[in-house]
Amino acid sequence: MKAVLFYGLIPLVLGSISLGFHPKAANWTAPEPGEGEAVLLDVQAWDASILWVDARSNLEYKQGHVPGAISLNDENFETNLAEVLNQWQPGDRILVYCDTQLCDASHSMAGRLRNEVGLDDVWILFGGWKAWKGLN
Repeated sequence: MKAVLFYGLIPLVLGSISLGFHPKAANWTAPEPGEGEAVLLDVQAWDASILWVDARSNLEYKQGHVPGAISLNDENFETNLAEVLNQWQPGDRILVYCDTQLCDASHSMAGRLRNEVGLDDVWILFGGWKAWKGLN
């Protein structure tokens, strides 16, 4: 019985070790900005008006946010969307952020603004609130 357990564990151990060297292994470093994502330093150089949208929870928004940002998340989408549309002007870029680059709320909210509302110039702030706080 012990031999069966021992020989059964060998493939698991070897497989786990080789996974760390596999070319498709998870990347534990910060990813590069993808399509539709903007780095804060690039955003500061944009020659367009920016409408900031905070996709974090209502509590996180109350604890601090980019000045002028509108809170828009799944909890308040129906009530706060009108405020976003009232402040948005043609030619404005909408920049959505959440907590960090690992947070998915900004991607979800940007998708909703593009797909459900029909806005085109919607971007995601790479690094989110933490990136903004780090430079301001």
